[in-house]
Amino acid sequence: MKKISALLCTLVLSFTLLPSAAFADSHDEENFGHEPFISGYTDGTFKPDRYIQREQFAIMLAKSLGLSIEPRDTIYKDVTADDYASGAIASLYEEEIMFGKTSGHFYPSQWIDRAQVAAIVDRWVKMQCEADSDSYGFCDNTYKPSYLDIPFYHWAKKQIESPEAYGIMEGYNDGTFRPEEYIKRDQAAKVLNRLFDREPHVEGLTVPFIDVPEDHWAYDEIAEAAVRH
Repeated sequence: MKKISALLCTLVLSFTLLPSAAFADSHDEENFGHEPFISGYTDGTFKPDRYIQREQFAIMLAKSLGLSIEPRDTIYKDVTADDYASGAIASLYEEEIMFGKTSGHFYPSQWIDRAQVAAIVDRWVKMQCEADSDSYGFCDNTYKPSYLDIPFYHWAKKQIESPEAYGIMEGYNDGTFRPEEYIKRDQAAKVLNRLFDREPHVEGLTVPFIDVPEDHWAYDEIAEAAVRH
């Protein structure tokens, strides 16, 4: 929690992320307000349907928060200072945003599922609302959805109910949430855009990836998340 208070005032307006090389030299840096938190691949693709590993999500989240991603030691048995995501994982643990398992492992290469992301979203929003009830318009929202596939004993039942109320994560039309379903790259872009109040549909913003056509459902979300503007 040490750095969070300092971040609150600047989070929405500015992100201290590393710029995409494709856009770093094309504009005057001071004109930008949103830096990318997710990148494409060297072959010009984005691979929107690819699942995201826990360590990859940690990096996206840490970048969005402006936290250090410099590799270093962590408390986890399976994440050493030599691991590329160790800095992000350590920072998120220190800020009490994303945790590993009670076994002392982080399981960095496992795919992250919807229940885990919902728990992270719920944790972050509650932290902000406790610090400032005006930080999100839905801090006082008492709406609680219910899902056909979330029994009362599900480990993340309360956390899953909150993001729907926040308008950050949604269930499916059949009344399910599908908590064990893995998050894809395009879905992660939408969730983090919503979480950090990054509105898509920026006029003139285009996606440079060859596998994301204009009619892709998350075209604007990916543009907002992956293009410096």
